[in-house]
Amino acid sequence: MGVVKPLIGSGPLHGQVEGSTITFTVNANGFDLFFRGNIVNDKITGTYTVSPIKGIVQEGDFDLEKADSKVPPPDSVRYCPTDAEMNDK
Repeated sequence: MGVVKPLIGSGPLHGQVEGSTITFTVNANGFDLFFRGNIVNDKITGTYTVSPIKGIVQEGDFDLEKADSKVPPPDSVRYCPTDAEMNDK
């Protein structure tokens, strides 16, 4: 998952889908980000929690919309950008 400024948290994500509910986590740069959402057509809406190693837990809402239909083969390892790479653009 790639995230741009002012937010941070780019990194590999791990999760699961059960029915129309999706949950996934991203662990990057001393933060754990947990997302829980509902899938409707090509959109996912839900809530997230950011838990830093030190600092204040943050919560909010998110909306995702499918922008690319390319899907990698299930056995492939995909490159995941870092925060530095996402924000150098």
